[in-house]
Amino acid sequence: MSKYSYEQLRDFCTEQNITLARDYEKERFHSDLRVECYCSIEGCDVKTSKLLYKLVKDGFIHCKACSYKNRRVKTEETNLMVYGVKNPMQNKQVMEKLEATNLEKYGVRRPAQNEKILEKMRETNLDRYQCENAMQFEQFKKKQQESLFEKYGVTNPQQCEEIRMKTNDTVREKYGVDHISQAHCVQIKKIETCLQNSGFAHPSQIPYVQEKKRETTMRNWGVEYPLQNPQIMAKKNKTTNDRHGVEYPLQNNDIMEKKNQTMRIRHDVVYPQQSSAIQKKTMETNKERYGVDHTFQSEEIKRKRDETMLDKYNTIYALQAPECIQKKKETNLLRYGVPYASMVESVKKKMKDTMMERYGATNPSHVPEFMEKQLKNCWTKKDYVLPSGMIIHLQGYEPFALDDLLYRENVAEKDILSNKKDVPRIFWYDEKGKEHLHYVDFFITSQNRCVEVKSIFTLFADEEIVYKKKTAAEASGLQYDIYVYDGKKQMMVL
Repeated sequence: MSKYSYEQLRDFCTEQNITLARDYEKERFHSDLRVECYCSIEGCDVKTSKLLYKLVKDGFIHCKACSYKNRRVKTEETNLMVYGVKNPMQNKQVMEKLEATNLEKYGVRRPAQNEKILEKMRETNLDRYQCENAMQFEQFKKKQQESLFEKYGVTNPQQCEEIRMKTNDTVREKYGVDHISQAHCVQIKKIETCLQNSGFAHPSQIPYVQEKKRETTMRNWGVEYPLQNPQIMAKKNKTTNDRHGVEYPLQNNDIMEKKNQTMRIRHDVVYPQQSSAIQKKTMETNKERYGVDHTFQSEEIKRKRDETMLDKYNTIYALQAPECIQKKKETNLLRYGVPYASMVESVKKKMKDTMMERYGATNPSHVPEFMEKQLKNCWTKKDYVLPSGMIIHLQGYEPFALDDLLYRENVAEKDILSNKKDVPRIFWYDEKGKEHLHYVDFFITSQNRCVEVKSIFTLFADEEIVYKKKTAAEASGLQYDIYVYDGKKQMMVL
């Protein structure tokens, strides 16, 4: 006689709050009878089944999904009780034991660092799925996307706000930052692991990784780099616009401020190229990749840049393109209310402050090196051979004046200075009180004498200014002569 009966089952289900899915009054009862019931978890009405003896022994019945969820909760509770963490892999002792075992068996801390295991994994994947990595298998990718869509309504975990929030909360709890890549310990660990595995500080520096990325991008999108694809660019811009209300992240003030703050914390500057360490690293990388200190010293990059510019704008310079000029004006109008940044007082002040900080002058023409270069590029130069054989470059009637100084007045060559960085700097003021800087054509050191060379035309074209310069020079204690030449090389001294 069976020890189970319908009455016992009915009373048991009533006591345990279990709902039968069908009537068992006329069934023949035995221990292996499969009993169909509804999941006993509150709020779940999924139909499931269990062997009678197992149902009576356990005292509950859960559907597959609820069983998995309860198992996970129970596992976490057990792990917390035994190891003090939800997952054994979060326990330092367990991790150390695991690493020690891997080192003993495979000579590496993690199995995936062992080339034989990696090769075996690739062979197994190729045998089963015809690809080296299981996640390259279309059926798996499809299944993953279906599961994500079923659970969260998205095809990518990071598209789900709930997952993103959970990820951010976990990262904040563990590392005190919003994103794991902001954690200094993670950054150091990542670099150490990359150096240990490949000899490079970052995966993107590894040649075979770079090549693999290019191959994958070319296969998927028909371009070498993702951002060369119009669809990806459009999607990127749309995402940025949805999240931050701008087309590009750096157009957002909050992002810009966060970026500047991070730069200040890490490098004590606002912009990367203000850091000497970053400048040095950039030059080292350029030297290694292109054989030059700066990318635009590379003929290959210059050629590629010109091709891209011609393709996009039909000119090799962006500021020659009407659409770029117009966009620049619109941006300046939006930001500053004027079409050109140099019309903004704060920008002008910043330019002057920067010039003063770097060169000790507020105007580029007040810097002798700049002035020398400017004069070289502005006028046609004449080569002049000095008695020593050295060649210098002069303009206008300057060669006549130098002849007179050397051969008529017998001034020693070493006493005559003509380079703008060597001659005295003479400051003078116009009628509005604005300061100007004047470089004389020649300075005779032994006589403390300046020589300015003019033609009759240039003298009378700016006569008032010429004499203001002379007055300023004499006021500073210099002797100042003006050599004026006519068309027949005749000179008069003023």
